[in-house]
Amino acid sequence: MTGNKNRKIIFKRILSLVLVFLNMLLIFLLSAENAEQSAALSAVFSDSLAYKILDFFNFSPDTIEFLLEKSSFIVRKTAHFSEYALLGFLLSFACRSFGLSKKISFAVSQVTGSLYAVSDEIHQLFVDGRSCEFRDMAIDWCGVFFGIAVFYILRVILCKIKSKKKNKF
Repeated sequence: MTGNKNRKIIFKRILSLVLVFLNMLLIFLLSAENAEQSAALSAVFSDSLAYKILDFFNFSPDTIEFLLEKSSFIVRKTAHFSEYALLGFLLSFACRSFGLSKKISFAVSQVTGSLYAVSDEIHQLFVDGRSCEFRDMAIDWCGVFFGIAVFYILRVILCKIKSKKKNKF
C-alpha cells in the first residue's frame, strides 16, 4: 500500500511540473509571435464575439469599428490575465504536491509567476513589433495572484466535501 501511495505522490509531482512547464511554453510561444501574428490571433476571438453582439444591436459602421478596436484590446489583456492565472494555479498545485506549507507555496508561486511575467515582457523586446509594458506585467501579476487564490478556494471546498463524506460513514 505504501508503494502505491508513493507512486501516486511521484506521479502528482511530475504531472504538476509538466503542466507548469507546458503553460510556460505556451506563454513563451505566444509572446514570440510578432505584432501582426499576435493581433491576428486576438482578432479571431474579439471580432467574432463583437460581430455577434454588434449585429444584435444594429450599430452604425463607425461605432462598430470603434467597438471592434476596444474589444481587441480587452481580449488581449484578458488573455494575459488568463494565461497567468492558470500559471498561478499550476504553480500552487506543484508547490503543494511537493509538501510546501501554504505560506511558502503562496510566496514561491507568486514570486515565480511574477518573475516569469517580467521575463516574458523582456522577451517581447526582442520580437518584431512587440514591446515591454509595465501594464502587461501588472495584469500578469494579478492573474498569478488570482490563480493562486482560486487554487486555495477550490482546495478548501474539496477538503470540506471530503470531510462531510468522511463524517457520513
